[in-house]
Amino acid sequence: MLKEKYPAYNHAVVSLPKGENPSSIKENLPFILGFDEVILYTDMDEPGRKAADNIAKLIGPKAKIMKTSEKDASDMLVKGKKVEFLSAFYDAETRKPDALSLGITLA
Repeated sequence: MLKEKYPAYNHAVVSLPKGENPSSIKENLPFILGFDEVILYTDMDEPGRKAADNIAKLIGPKAKIMKTSEKDASDMLVKGKKVEFLSAFYDAETRKPDALSLGITLA
């Protein structure tokens, strides 16, 4: 959907080789951190949302989490929701780290 809308722009899109297991992120962290931002798009079910949050914690401030109304990109395409998908891509939310991940002690 990205390539169709913006044929001249080459988004670097990768798929996790081990599904939503954060171990594939850990194994490839230097490569991933080479990008200015990393937009995470996992399935919209509970395991997918949890994985996105865990992966965002590993990546840090470069991570953004994308959310859509359907379970995955395939469903978005099949149901004719290309515009919604593209909006979700560009409106992905930066994950705000909690105080513990920043090493801050709250009084």
